[in-house]
Amino acid sequence: MQISFGDRAQSLLLRQHSASTKAESTRLTEEVTTGLTSDAAAHLSGDLGQIDALDGALARLKAFGAATSELQLYAGAMQSGLTVIADLSERAGAALLPARASASPAQVDAAAQTAAAGFETLVATLNTRLGDRSLFAGTATSATALTGASAILTALEGVVAGAATTDEIAARVSDWFDDPAGFAATAYQGGPPPAEVPVAEGERLGLGVTAADPALRAAMKGLALGALLDRGLLAGQPEARQSLAGLAGEGLLAAQDGLTGLASGLGAIEARIDQAASRNSAESAALEIGRTGLLGLDPYETASRLQNAEKQMDLLYALTSRLSRLSLVEYLR
Repeated sequence: MQISFGDRAQSLLLRQHSASTKAESTRLTEEVTTGLTSDAAAHLSGDLGQIDALDGALARLKAFGAATSELQLYAGAMQSGLTVIADLSERAGAALLPARASASPAQVDAAAQTAAAGFETLVATLNTRLGDRSLFAGTATSATALTGASAILTALEGVVAGAATTDEIAARVSDWFDDPAGFAATAYQGGPPPAEVPVAEGERLGLGVTAADPALRAAMKGLALGALLDRGLLAGQPEARQSLAGLAGEGLLAAQDGLTGLASGLGAIEARIDQAASRNSAESAALEIGRTGLLGLDPYETASRLQNAEKQMDLLYALTSRLSRLSLVEYLR
Protein backbone atom coordinates (compact mmCIF):
# COMPACT_ATOMS: atom_id res chain seq x y z
CA MET A 1 0.00 0.00 0.00
CA GLN A 2 1.37 3.42 -0.99
CA ILE A 3 0.83 6.34 1.35
CA SER A 4 1.05 9.88 -0.04
CA PHE A 5 0.54 13.35 1.39
CA GLY A 6 -2.51 15.30 0.41
CA ASP A 7 -2.24 18.65 -1.38
CA ARG A 8 -2.83 20.65 1.80
CA ALA A 9 -0.18 18.70 3.71
CA GLN A 10 2.29 19.14 0.88
CA SER A 11 1.58 22.85 0.79
CA LEU A 12 2.10 23.13 4.54
CA LEU A 13 5.40 21.25 4.41
CA LEU A 14 6.63 23.41 1.56
CA ARG A 15 5.74 26.60 3.43
CA GLN A 16 7.51 25.41 6.55
CA HIS A 17 10.60 24.39 4.64
CA SER A 18 10.55 27.62 2.67
CA ALA A 19 10.33 29.73 5.83
CA SER A 20 13.18 27.78 7.45
CA THR A 21 15.37 28.10 4.37
CA LYS A 22 14.59 31.81 4.02
CA ALA A 23 15.52 32.42 7.67
CA GLU A 24 18.75 30.50 7.15
CA SER A 25 19.52 32.56 4.04
CA THR A 26 18.87 35.81 5.90
CA ARG A 27 21.11 34.72 8.78
CA LEU A 28 23.93 33.69 6.45
CA THR A 29 23.62 36.92 4.48
CA GLU A 30 24.10 38.86 7.71
CA GLU A 31 27.09 36.73 8.67
CA VAL A 32 28.71 37.18 5.24
CA THR A 33 28.21 40.95 5.56
CA THR A 34 29.53 41.30 9.11
CA GLY A 35 31.99 38.42 9.16
CA LEU A 36 30.63 37.53 12.62
CA THR A 37 28.40 34.75 13.83
CA SER A 38 24.80 35.67 14.60
CA ASP A 39 24.58 32.99 17.30
CA ALA A 40 27.39 33.61 19.75
CA ALA A 41 26.19 30.95 22.20
CA ALA A 42 26.27 28.18 19.60
CA HIS A 43 29.55 29.39 18.11
CA LEU A 44 31.26 29.41 21.52
CA SER A 45 29.57 26.25 22.78
CA GLY A 46 27.72 28.22 25.45
CA ASP A 47 30.85 29.78 26.98
CA LEU A 48 29.97 33.49 26.83
CA GLY A 49 32.20 34.69 29.66
CA GLN A 50 34.86 36.23 27.46
CA ILE A 51 32.34 37.93 25.19
CA ASP A 52 30.43 39.36 28.14
CA ALA A 53 33.69 40.75 29.56
CA LEU A 54 34.65 42.29 26.22
CA ASP A 55 31.21 43.79 25.70
CA GLY A 56 31.27 45.26 29.20
CA ALA A 57 34.68 46.85 28.59
CA LEU A 58 33.55 48.22 25.24
CA ALA A 59 30.43 49.72 26.84
CA ARG A 60 32.56 51.50 29.44
CA LEU A 61 34.87 52.83 26.74
CA LYS A 62 31.86 54.08 24.79
CA ALA A 63 30.71 56.00 27.88
CA PHE A 64 34.20 57.42 28.32
CA GLY A 65 34.14 58.44 24.66
CA ALA A 66 30.89 60.34 25.13
CA ALA A 67 32.36 62.14 28.15
CA THR A 68 35.60 63.12 26.39
CA SER A 69 33.75 64.31 23.28
CA GLU A 70 31.52 66.55 25.38
CA LEU A 71 34.42 67.91 27.42
CA GLN A 72 36.45 68.60 24.26
CA LEU A 73 33.55 70.55 22.79
CA TYR A 74 32.95 72.66 25.89
CA ALA A 75 36.65 73.19 26.61
CA GLY A 76 37.23 74.47 23.08
CA ALA A 77 34.35 76.93 23.38
CA MET A 78 35.56 78.11 26.80
CA GLN A 79 39.08 78.57 25.50
CA SER A 80 37.76 80.74 22.67
CA GLY A 81 35.88 82.83 25.22
CA LEU A 82 38.98 83.32 27.36
CA THR A 83 40.93 84.42 24.29
CA VAL A 84 38.31 87.08 23.54
CA ILE A 85 38.39 88.34 27.14
CA ALA A 86 42.19 88.48 27.23
CA ASP A 87 42.32 90.42 23.96
CA LEU A 88 39.71 93.01 24.90
CA SER A 89 41.26 93.46 28.36
CA GLU A 90 44.65 94.07 26.77
CA ARG A 91 43.22 96.63 24.33
CA ALA A 92 41.31 98.48 27.04
CA GLY A 93 44.35 98.45 29.31
CA ALA A 94 46.55 99.86 26.56
CA ALA A 95 44.03 102.68 26.06
CA LEU A 96 43.54 103.48 29.76
CA LEU A 97 47.06 103.12 31.15
CA PRO A 98 48.63 106.21 29.50
CA ALA A 99 45.79 108.43 30.70
CA ARG A 100 47.34 109.14 34.09
CA ALA A 101 50.40 110.79 32.59
CA SER A 102 49.35 113.12 29.82
CA ALA A 103 46.01 112.25 28.31
CA SER A 104 43.58 114.96 27.32
CA PRO A 105 39.95 114.78 28.50
CA ALA A 106 39.01 113.59 25.00
CA GLN A 107 41.56 110.77 25.20
CA VAL A 108 40.25 109.74 28.61
CA ASP A 109 36.72 109.72 27.21
CA ALA A 110 37.81 107.55 24.27
CA ALA A 111 39.64 105.13 26.58
CA ALA A 112 36.55 104.97 28.84
CA GLN A 113 34.39 104.12 25.82
CA THR A 114 36.79 101.30 24.92
CA ALA A 115 36.55 99.96 28.48
CA ALA A 116 32.75 100.19 28.47
CA ALA A 117 32.51 98.28 25.20
CA GLY A 118 34.98 95.75 26.55
CA PHE A 119 32.97 95.25 29.73
CA GLU A 120 29.79 94.58 27.75
CA THR A 121 31.65 92.10 25.54
CA LEU A 122 33.18 90.39 28.56
CA VAL A 123 29.77 89.91 30.20
CA ALA A 124 28.26 88.67 26.94
CA THR A 125 31.15 86.24 26.49
CA LEU A 126 30.77 84.84 30.00
CA ASN A 127 27.05 84.41 29.31
CA THR A 128 27.78 82.27 26.24
CA ARG A 129 25.67 79.15 25.82
CA LEU A 130 26.56 76.07 23.84
CA GLY A 131 23.35 74.30 22.94
CA ASP A 132 21.25 74.39 26.09
CA ARG A 133 24.20 74.69 28.45
CA SER A 134 25.70 77.85 29.95
CA LEU A 135 29.48 77.57 29.63
CA PHE A 136 30.63 79.70 32.57
CA ALA A 137 27.81 79.12 35.06
CA GLY A 138 29.31 76.04 36.71
CA THR A 139 26.78 73.48 37.85
CA ALA A 140 23.90 75.85 37.07
CA THR A 141 24.06 74.93 33.40
CA SER A 142 20.59 76.28 32.62
CA ALA A 143 21.26 79.69 34.24
CA THR A 144 22.82 82.79 32.72
CA ALA A 145 26.21 83.19 34.37
CA LEU A 146 26.00 86.96 34.98
CA THR A 147 23.35 89.63 35.17
CA GLY A 148 23.56 92.23 32.42
CA ALA A 149 26.51 94.60 32.14
CA SER A 150 24.26 97.58 32.75
CA ALA A 151 22.86 96.07 35.96
CA ILE A 152 26.37 95.44 37.30
CA LEU A 153 27.53 98.98 36.53
CA THR A 154 24.39 100.47 38.11
CA ALA A 155 25.14 98.50 41.27
CA LEU A 156 28.71 99.77 41.24
CA GLU A 157 27.57 103.38 40.89
CA GLY A 158 25.80 102.94 44.19
CA VAL A 159 28.88 101.30 45.71
CA VAL A 160 31.23 104.18 44.82
CA ALA A 161 28.80 106.99 45.63
CA GLY A 162 30.37 109.32 48.16
CA ALA A 163 33.95 108.04 47.71
CA ALA A 164 36.40 110.86 48.37
CA THR A 165 39.34 109.80 46.20
CA THR A 166 40.06 107.75 43.10
CA ASP A 167 41.96 105.26 45.23
CA GLU A 168 38.85 104.83 47.38
CA ILE A 169 36.69 104.36 44.28
CA ALA A 170 39.04 101.67 42.97
CA ALA A 171 39.15 99.98 46.37
CA ARG A 172 35.37 99.93 46.70
CA VAL A 173 34.97 98.41 43.23
CA SER A 174 37.60 95.79 43.99
CA ASP A 175 36.03 94.97 47.36
CA TRP A 176 32.57 94.59 45.79
CA PHE A 177 33.83 92.04 43.28
CA ASP A 178 35.52 90.09 46.10
CA ASP A 179 32.71 90.41 48.67
CA PRO A 180 30.42 87.34 48.91
CA ALA A 181 27.58 89.80 49.53
CA GLY A 182 28.55 91.81 46.46
CA PHE A 183 29.36 90.30 43.08
CA ALA A 184 28.77 86.69 44.15
CA ALA A 185 25.35 87.47 45.59
CA THR A 186 24.00 89.98 43.07
CA ALA A 187 25.83 89.55 39.77
CA TYR A 188 26.92 85.91 39.53
CA GLN A 189 23.92 83.67 38.90
CA GLY A 190 25.78 80.41 38.36
CA GLY A 191 26.83 77.65 40.71
CA PRO A 192 30.09 76.10 41.90
CA PRO A 193 32.45 74.44 39.41
CA PRO A 194 31.06 71.14 38.12
CA ALA A 195 32.39 67.87 39.47
CA GLU A 196 34.95 65.91 37.53
CA VAL A 197 33.66 63.04 35.37
CA PRO A 198 35.31 59.72 34.43
CA VAL A 199 37.15 60.02 31.11
CA ALA A 200 39.23 56.83 31.29
CA GLU A 201 39.81 53.93 33.62
CA GLY A 202 40.92 55.48 36.92
CA GLU A 203 40.96 59.05 35.58
CA ARG A 204 38.50 61.89 36.13
CA LEU A 205 38.59 65.38 34.63
CA GLY A 206 36.43 68.49 34.72
CA LEU A 207 36.19 72.06 33.50
CA GLY A 208 36.33 74.21 36.62
CA VAL A 209 36.27 77.68 35.02
CA THR A 210 33.29 79.83 35.98
CA ALA A 211 32.48 83.52 35.60
CA ALA A 212 33.29 83.89 39.31
CA ASP A 213 36.94 82.86 38.83
CA PRO A 214 39.36 85.34 40.47
CA ALA A 215 41.24 85.90 37.21
CA LEU A 216 38.05 86.88 35.41
CA ARG A 217 36.93 89.08 38.30
CA ALA A 218 40.27 90.89 38.15
CA ALA A 219 39.64 91.75 34.50
CA MET A 220 36.09 92.84 35.34
CA LYS A 221 37.39 95.24 37.99
CA GLY A 222 39.57 97.17 35.55
CA LEU A 223 37.00 97.24 32.79
CA ALA A 224 34.25 98.27 35.22
CA LEU A 225 36.30 101.25 36.45
CA GLY A 226 36.75 102.45 32.89
CA ALA A 227 33.07 101.84 32.13
CA LEU A 228 32.05 103.93 35.16
CA LEU A 229 34.06 106.80 33.71
CA ASP A 230 32.11 106.37 30.47
CA ARG A 231 28.93 106.72 32.55
CA GLY A 232 30.06 110.12 33.77
CA LEU A 233 31.78 109.24 37.04
CA LEU A 234 33.88 112.19 38.27
CA ALA A 235 32.39 114.47 35.61
CA GLY A 236 34.01 117.92 35.66
CA GLN A 237 37.12 116.59 37.41
CA PRO A 238 39.60 115.96 34.57
CA GLU A 239 42.56 115.19 36.78
CA ALA A 240 40.57 112.72 38.88
CA ARG A 241 39.26 111.07 35.71
CA GLN A 242 42.85 110.77 34.45
CA SER A 243 43.90 109.20 37.71
CA LEU A 244 41.04 106.69 37.74
CA ALA A 245 41.67 105.77 34.11
CA GLY A 246 45.27 105.07 35.01
CA LEU A 247 44.23 102.87 37.94
CA ALA A 248 41.86 100.95 35.64
CA GLY A 249 44.67 100.43 33.13
CA GLU A 250 47.05 99.22 35.83
CA GLY A 251 44.41 96.79 37.06
CA LEU A 252 43.93 95.38 33.56
CA LEU A 253 47.67 95.06 33.06
CA ALA A 254 47.94 93.14 36.33
CA ALA A 255 45.00 90.93 35.33
CA GLN A 256 46.77 89.65 32.22
CA ASP A 257 48.89 87.14 34.13
CA GLY A 258 45.82 85.64 35.74
CA LEU A 259 44.00 85.37 32.42
CA THR A 260 47.04 83.75 30.84
CA GLY A 261 47.28 81.27 33.71
CA LEU A 262 43.57 80.48 33.44
CA ALA A 263 43.87 79.77 29.71
CA SER A 264 47.01 77.69 30.26
CA GLY A 265 45.32 75.62 32.96
CA LEU A 266 42.36 74.98 30.67
CA GLY A 267 44.77 74.08 27.88
CA ALA A 268 46.44 71.50 30.12
CA ILE A 269 43.02 69.96 30.84
CA GLU A 270 42.30 69.90 27.10
CA ALA A 271 45.56 68.03 26.50
CA ARG A 272 44.68 65.44 29.14
CA ILE A 273 41.22 65.00 27.65
CA ASP A 274 42.77 64.41 24.21
CA GLN A 275 45.23 61.91 25.66
CA ALA A 276 42.44 60.02 27.44
CA ALA A 277 40.39 59.95 24.23
CA SER A 278 43.35 58.57 22.28
CA ARG A 279 44.01 55.85 24.86
CA ASN A 280 40.35 54.88 24.93
CA SER A 281 40.23 54.70 21.15
CA ALA A 282 43.29 52.47 20.99
CA GLU A 283 41.96 50.18 23.72
CA SER A 284 38.56 49.99 22.05
CA ALA A 285 40.18 49.02 18.74
CA ALA A 286 42.18 46.26 20.47
CA LEU A 287 39.08 44.90 22.19
CA GLU A 288 37.13 44.92 18.92
CA ILE A 289 39.90 42.88 17.33
CA GLY A 290 39.69 40.38 20.19
CA ARG A 291 35.92 40.22 19.89
CA THR A 292 36.15 39.60 16.17
CA GLY A 293 38.64 36.84 16.83
CA LEU A 294 36.15 35.08 19.08
CA LEU A 295 33.06 35.57 16.94
CA GLY A 296 34.61 35.71 13.47
CA LEU A 297 33.72 33.18 10.75
CA ASP A 298 35.53 31.73 7.76
CA PRO A 299 34.22 33.94 4.93
CA TYR A 300 34.64 31.22 2.27
CA GLU A 301 32.73 28.63 4.30
CA THR A 302 29.95 31.07 5.14
CA ALA A 303 29.63 32.17 1.51
CA SER A 304 29.41 28.54 0.40
CA ARG A 305 26.65 27.83 2.90
CA LEU A 306 24.79 30.92 1.73
CA GLN A 307 25.07 29.77 -1.87
CA ASN A 308 23.63 26.37 -0.95
CA ALA A 309 20.78 27.99 0.93
CA GLU A 310 20.00 30.18 -2.07
CA LYS A 311 19.95 27.08 -4.33
CA GLN A 312 17.50 25.44 -1.95
CA MET A 313 15.33 28.54 -2.08
CA ASP A 314 15.34 28.48 -5.88
CA LEU A 315 14.39 24.80 -5.86
CA LEU A 316 11.56 25.35 -3.41
CA TYR A 317 10.18 28.26 -5.42
CA ALA A 318 10.32 26.18 -8.58
CA LEU A 319 8.58 23.24 -6.88
CA THR A 320 5.92 25.47 -5.35
CA SER A 321 5.27 27.12 -8.68
CA ARG A 322 4.90 23.77 -10.42
CA LEU A 323 2.52 22.39 -7.80
CA SER A 324 0.37 25.47 -7.98
CA ARG A 325 -0.18 24.90 -11.72
CA LEU A 326 -1.34 21.28 -11.35
CA SER A 327 -4.92 20.50 -12.35
CA LEU A 328 -6.99 17.32 -12.80
CA VAL A 329 -6.75 17.58 -16.57
CA GLU A 330 -2.92 17.88 -16.42
CA TYR A 331 -2.80 14.99 -13.91
CA LEU A 332 -4.82 12.66 -16.19
CA ARG A 333 -2.72 13.38 -19.27
